[in-house]
Amino acid sequence: MADVASPTSEPVVSAERLAIRAAEARDVHAIMAIDRHAYPTPWSRRMTIDQVTGSNRTHLVLEKNHEVVGHAGVLFMAGEAHVSTIALAPEVHRRGHGFDLLLALVRASLAAGCHALTLEVRATNKTALALYRRFSLAPAGIRRGYYGDNGEDALVLWSPEFSGDYLDRISAMRYVHELDVPHQLENPWD
Repeated sequence: MADVASPTSEPVVSAERLAIRAAEARDVHAIMAIDRHAYPTPWSRRMTIDQVTGSNRTHLVLEKNHEVVGHAGVLFMAGEAHVSTIALAPEVHRRGHGFDLLLALVRASLAAGCHALTLEVRATNKTALALYRRFSLAPAGIRRGYYGDNGEDALVLWSPEFSGDYLDRISAMRYVHELDVPHQLENPWD
């Protein structure tokens, strides 16, 4: 069990042991299982393997008690970071782990020398939009009919500011969130 400091400095006991680490080929099965719950049309096995093992990208997994319960990926091109996926297993939704994964992608993107961050999101995905708003991602356009399963539009979101100051501000927001959701998180970029 991990002890985590509470806002009153009294220890809070949490049975969860969480870690974010680089995804490996051995994680593809678990990633695909999560995606079957998260997306109407999940990626193929080949696309998932390419995302995990390809060059110019980072793919991370979130482990809870050594079991993969989430993942996120980012592609680096021409000094820009394009978030390609963030997904969580249903049993860990609404606990701040999407924030943790996106923050880890931001750290990886800055470490890779990127100066901008972008992604697409379903216009109806209110939960994801709320997360991205916390990261100061702003609408930059619409991709009409982007999602093949139902022809839904995608909002293109963009980071108008992307630097070490941005990371400091977003990291501070995570601390505020941790006051409500105590857990221990290991991150390879800290």
